[in-house]
Amino acid sequence: MTNNFTLGLLPKFFWKKAYIKRDAGGEYQPTTYGLGDTSLLLRYCLWYRKKASLATSLNINIPTGNENQTGYSGDQPFTIPLGTGKYEFMPSLSFSRDILNLGYLHANFHYYFTQKRDSLDPGDEMRYNLGFCNSISLVGTPYLFSFPVSNLITQLELNGVTIGDTKGYDKGEYGVEEPFERPGGTTLFLSPGVQLLSHSNLKWELGVQFPVLLPDDPWINQPVFHIGLVKFLF
Repeated sequence: MTNNFTLGLLPKFFWKKAYIKRDAGGEYQPTTYGLGDTSLLLRYCLWYRKKASLATSLNINIPTGNENQTGYSGDQPFTIPLGTGKYEFMPSLSFSRDILNLGYLHANFHYYFTQKRDSLDPGDEMRYNLGFCNSISLVGTPYLFSFPVSNLITQLELNGVTIGDTKGYDKGEYGVEEPFERPGGTTLFLSPGVQLLSHSNLKWELGVQFPVLLPDDPWINQPVFHIGLVKFLF
């Protein structure tokens, strides 16, 4: 919008696969896909110098994804949420600095205020990221992937998520609600990726997150792949 203020709308599309252990051995592997929640991003630059900047932002989660999405493993149905079903808020603080003209060091911290969902009260989340990226100008080079590309950005990040305990009630064997608690913990990811900037104000993103540190009861233990497309309007 301006040099100091950024407004963004980020729709998401998910393909999810779960790994659920069976009592008789082996595991179910239900999959599902579809539209996820949409993020509304409000970002303001608090401080800027030639080689460094400090910004604050607010990410508003808009519940466009189905929180009761069903995935199947064979004929067996499982609920695999694609959204939260709630409006939720995540304020953040970010810092960026040029490192000896070799690239940029980025760091940010987010606090995710989660809301109670039905009979479950998920714990809040803290997310923190540290990354280094390097931009390579491709102006004047032949077309790449059949469209003109102005810049190639390579990046390597360390992503962390700390989740609080989830508490609430769940239906037991005979349909009676029983107390339920799942401990939280910290997960760290090592995340390489690339971004391609085109002359038409499009940015293509491709990356993967490899979990390198897991809690005792991990909520994820497989790589997470990310494909993104961003259109700049201003």
